[in-house]
Amino acid sequence: MQNKLIAMHDLDVPWRPSDLEQRSGRIVRQGNENKKVKIYRYVTEETFDAYLWQIIENKQRFIAQIMTSKTPVRSAEDIDEATLSYAEIKAIATGNPLIKEKMALDIQLEKLKMAKSLYLQQQYHLEHKINEVFPREIAKYEERISTITEDIQNIKKNTVLGEDGKSVFFIEINGIEYNERKLAGKALADIINAHQYNNIKCLFRGMPVSIYFDGYQQSHIAKIHGKSTYDVALAHDHSGNMIRLENAIDALPKYLEKYNGNLESAQQNLKNAQQEFGTPFVQEDEFQKKMLRVKKLEIILNATNDSFDKDNEEQRRVQNILKKDSDNFIGKFEKMYRNIACKLLNKDKKGWSGKYDKEFAEQVLNNGCSKEDAADIIFKFSPNVQDKTVIQDMIDKIKIKNIQYVR
Repeated sequence: MQNKLIAMHDLDVPWRPSDLEQRSGRIVRQGNENKKVKIYRYVTEETFDAYLWQIIENKQRFIAQIMTSKTPVRSAEDIDEATLSYAEIKAIATGNPLIKEKMALDIQLEKLKMAKSLYLQQQYHLEHKINEVFPREIAKYEERISTITEDIQNIKKNTVLGEDGKSVFFIEINGIEYNERKLAGKALADIINAHQYNNIKCLFRGMPVSIYFDGYQQSHIAKIHGKSTYDVALAHDHSGNMIRLENAIDALPKYLEKYNGNLESAQQNLKNAQQEFGTPFVQEDEFQKKMLRVKKLEIILNATNDSFDKDNEEQRRVQNILKKDSDNFIGKFEKMYRNIACKLLNKDKKGWSGKYDKEFAEQVLNNGCSKEDAADIIFKFSPNVQDKTVIQDMIDKIKIKNIQYVR
């Protein structure tokens, strides 16, 4: 049956992102004969769905920070495609178009932040390469080229060519000159076998040669000394060891060519890095505009939320005053406030005016109420929700005229 699934419908919101993955796994799976499938997720605007999808988004964001490696190890700002998908669904379920816009911008900003973070990393690496890596490589190659060039010139001065144009073999070992490879190889082998190679005096084409034992490779190594040093692994073949020394010397022009190529590459890499370093982030304008828009939306939404909360509180206080047998007004002056407020609210259906609080304060102050208690009562019960310091300033300006309150 699951081999022919074509569509899946999510009617509710689970508590874990893994539950959604498990659902999708029933249709997006190996063995399904349909190459393309559809996944529908249903949400209702201005309902609890927005909160539930926000829970899923936050959980998926946390999981993505741990499980992915798109950001540096010390950063935990990454989001993956699933996180964006859950955030988009949450936005759909939100009725306020400003919230929808902000959620869409948040998603876009997350992507831009990732792109800018990658850009800054690349700029840092370029700066490191320009200041340290490439100059160090260039200096190394230039030094190597200089030493090999001097060694090649020295070798040419100490090389004898035969009638065929090839170099004539000649080596000096412990003061004895050899012009046959086999005899020279045997003499070198005898010295090595007698463990007398530490003080060997060997000269090949004007280059001193020393012998040492490499404990890691468990073999003897001939080291040719010039401006640079060149290692040659020795074997048990007498003539072969001499040929290996010749090949090492003859290979120097190839090494010189190789290092010249490396130097050109390093110099070109430095030039490219210098041109690329300091280039601006291509999406910087877009990033700044969207950041500015998000800040404006946050101010608008915060003001809207504050106004919404204030309106709700004002309505609640009006209902509390007009409610029959309300047990919220306990003390003498609290009950007095309710009586005055009921009469004024019934008289003025449009709402509570700030002057009503002043009228109440004047009456209770002239009936023995302290300024502190009067301020507390207005702050606690007045439908005109305002800061307590504003109420206290208003009360401090009232002049007591000994007016008696009439029930």
